[in-house]
Amino acid sequence: MRTASKKTKPQPLDKDREKQFLQAALDLFVRRNFASVTIKDIALECKVN
Repeated sequence: MRTASKKTKPQPLDKDREKQFLQAALDLFVRRNFASVTIKDIALECKVN
């Protein structure tokens, strides 16, 4: 029998990091069409894997 692995709960972002993600998203929306921006694009803009 296998035991279920425990999933860690995601930690909330600090306010500065949250603002960085929001600003990156807004910058991408301005440069490109809103519908063409993906979460991956925003993560890359913030230099996150």
